[in-house]
Amino acid sequence: MNSALQPVTAALLHVLNVPSLVGPYVPNVCAGVTQIYDHPPRNVETADFPFVWIELAGEDATRHRGLGRGLWLLELDIRLHTFSIADGMAESERITTEMVRLLRTHDSQTLPVTGWNPWYQPHDRVVALPFELLAGRPVTELVNLRRLFVEES
Repeated sequence: MNSALQPVTAALLHVLNVPSLVGPYVPNVCAGVTQIYDHPPRNVETADFPFVWIELAGEDATRHRGLGRGLWLLELDIRLHTFSIADGMAESERITTEMVRLLRTHDSQTLPVTGWNPWYQPHDRVVALPFELLAGRPVTELVNLRRLFVEES
């Protein structure tokens, strides 16, 4: 069985790294993210805020064998973290709303995952973490929790 982690990360970066999300904040035009990371930033002290971190938290094939599609059916746990240093949660909420909109426009049938056929992408929930410290710096964080089911092409 092959891993879908890298192709799914590349697909998410492709879908999210667009002008409506990345760039200076302009009302009704751009949500205002400075960077989308596929790994935690190396030096948080010098990072530009707000930023998004894509975390693929797990890849599981064992629970879904009973669905009859074979061992190549995988469930991936996706966490999209939005970090902000702005007061309140409004900036993180605005960015998270745009990420959800972008992912909904690329529903499970059109998400461009190379070598895999994505066929179900539920949005589970958003977790607010308004009083976090990131490398000693106060930040707000919203975590968009979702899953993606894929099968090998």
